[in-house]
Amino acid sequence: MQRMLLPITLVLFASGCHTFQPASVGDLAPGESVRVRVTGAFSDSLATLLTVEDARIFEGIVAPEPAPSASSVFLDVPVQQELVGMRFRTLNQRVEIPTSAFVEVETKRLDKGRTIALAGVAAAVVGTVVIVQLNKDSGGGTLPGPGGGPVDAIVSLDRPWRVVAGLLGW
Repeated sequence: MQRMLLPITLVLFASGCHTFQPASVGDLAPGESVRVRVTGAFSDSLATLLTVEDARIFEGIVAPEPAPSASSVFLDVPVQQELVGMRFRTLNQRVEIPTSAFVEVETKRLDKGRTIALAGVAAAVVGTVVIVQLNKDSGGGTLPGPGGGPVDAIVSLDRPWRVVAGLLGW
């Protein structure tokens, strides 16, 4: 049960903090994160550029230069991630999309209520796990056989990861 808490919490955090709100092409501002759906004919031309099978729906960031105009919008669309040292680097492709090719535009917004609720749930889960682990009877006892006196719990710190694993119940 306790091993499942971390993956469940991570999935909740990843899925619950952002929402997409409908918008129009004229309302887009440079630097804004968007999800767009384009026409099938235009997506066929994008499929080879973005190296995806279905390029009808994708996310991107409105490019700061050139600014959105009445005839087209430039988006920076992530096409690949590569590992550089200890970090992932996202490679973007700047795509010009004519306004006539847009079927739907949505802006990505942080949902403060859901984010606060998920942070509260995560804090409650972590607090519960810590309290349960600290309240366990993990030491003391009596020696087997006649005249067994009390025995103290001995925790070896030669391998600190074992101590952490023991506290988490693994």
